[in-house]
Amino acid sequence: TDVAWAAAGGGGGKIVQVLGTTYATAEDSSSSTFGATGLSQAITLADDSNKCIVLCEMGGVQKDASNTKVQFKLQRSIDGGAETTIGIEPNAGYNALTPGNGAGWAILDSPATTAEITYHVEFASQTNTAVVYCQVNSATSSITLIEVDA
Repeated sequence: TDVAWAAAGGGGGKIVQVLGTTYATAEDSSSSTFGATGLSQAITLADDSNKCIVLCEMGGVQKDASNTKVQFKLQRSIDGGAETTIGIEPNAGYNALTPGNGAGWAILDSPATTAEITYHVEFASQTNTAVVYCQVNSATSSITLIEVDA
């Protein structure tokens, strides 16, 4: 029997643009209040129905004591407006008493806008009792934004 393949249809799933950046300056905090890691990237989607895949990889994650963990969260701001938390990595520290550990995640976001969107990563010391770090020893963190056609 003959097998016929359907022609590829239009729309949906095509990559529209890819933007990314890296950051390698060490940051530290002993506060449970989230603060900047220095990692940020902006994108303007071509269509408000398109989605954005956000890939984050944090390098050089470390903590000074076993009584805390490094927490990360991904924030989104549309056109310079209020920040929205769209992802949290609450236990990145694990046993990171020595540098070299990393934390990463991927999130599919549906921001429903064609205004500029800025994504940035924040971090905190879970217990507010010990210092936590990212980008220790110039380890590189990265964020990549992939716009996907709806």
